[in-house]
Amino acid sequence: AGNTQVLINGRELPQLEWIIWSQLLGYPIALGSYWLDDLGNAGYEGSPIPIINLYVAAKKNSYQGNKEAGDNFWSSRFGAGNSNADNTQGYVSVPGYG
Repeated sequence: AGNTQVLINGRELPQLEWIIWSQLLGYPIALGSYWLDDLGNAGYEGSPIPIINLYVAAKKNSYQGNKEAGDNFWSSRFGAGNSNADNTQGYVSVPGYG
């Protein structure tokens, strides 16, 4: 069950999902109701005009997940990290903490 007062296509997001979506976008999602289509376009409920495309936002914010090349780099608004292909060595960097 959701607990964030953020609704997407009528479903309220749970807090963990809200955090993930906010990291993907690069900023906290404001309270409200939004629509999302199969092309990644999103907008305010009741308005047909998209305000963002999730695929474009994810690419812009370097949210790429694992790559086949063995490089597991990730980054978000809150930090960045990387590890080798078998995850035996890596790092996490959080601004203000190193």
